[in-house]
Amino acid sequence: MNHCDRAFNYCQEALELYQELGITLVKNCEELLGEIQGNLGDSDNNLK
Repeated sequence: MNHCDRAFNYCQEALELYQELGITLVKNCEELLGEIQGNLGDSDNNLK
């Protein structure tokens, strides 16, 4: 597992925890998660 994948997994876990606890940062984390997913997709395309 590379660093980007690990960061993505940590962000997903944090988002799930925020949702369970009802923390209002969920929207910010969802936006960040979307950016990370986009960046992971871009880096995957660059490797091809």
